[in-house]
Amino acid sequence: IGFRLRFRIPERVVLALFLVIVALIGLAGWIRRADGIHLQEEFRGIQASDVNWVELERGVQKLKLTNRPQITDLFSSLQGLTNVGSHHSTPLNIVRLRFPYRGENYDYGVGQDSQIATEFWVLDYARHPDSHREIGRFNSAGFERLLSDIISTR
Repeated sequence: IGFRLRFRIPERVVLALFLVIVALIGLAGWIRRADGIHLQEEFRGIQASDVNWVELERGVQKLKLTNRPQITDLFSSLQGLTNVGSHHSTPLNIVRLRFPYRGENYDYGVGQDSQIATEFWVLDYARHPDSHREIGRFNSAGFERLLSDIISTR
């Protein structure tokens, strides 16, 4: 059972198709990387002094943070994000951060790494609502404590 093709694809055509596929995969990776760099730069450029409030939400807990020193502390921790090599983990205990800034509404998620307790993921929810695109990670031994302190002052 089977069939035989009655024509032959020239080797040059096969090679050209292969090279086009490789180039497209490389281009897609480059575009994703450039988008990630743009999102990180945008996030790092947020001036905490220009943020009037931040809505924090974890599960059913929700609070509106208006204390300027706490907002500054929060952004100081978050803006240390870098590119971290991928490992088999996932963000847990995600806290949503929503705030207006210079006429735009921002929506991020911050989740603790499932394998490294001091590593936190920053996710873009506003422009990537379905995929929650990771824009970077940061390391902080005290970030979870900072969140607890903010919530306990309410």
